[in-house]
Amino acid sequence: MSKITMQHVQDRITLVEFSVVGLSTHCMIRLDNGFQIDGVSHCADPADFTEAAGRIYSFKDAVSKGISYLVFARCEDHHINS
Repeated sequence: MSKITMQHVQDRITLVEFSVVGLSTHCMIRLDNGFQIDGVSHCADPADFTEAAGRIYSFKDAVSKGISYLVFARCEDHHINS
């Protein structure tokens, strides 16, 4: 069984949407099976806020969460089929 990486999640993404609320950037990714995962990035100092950085960090947060979901799905599949 191979390790699940961020690339495994990214390969399954069919949609990415961003929104900015105050100093927070939210990212929603949708996987090829319709499952949606949210990521968020917060900036403490308004002087440091950029939407571009918020998009990068919120996307990474969503993809990181996606790894856990794919690991769970793989374990569940293995459990059912063994």
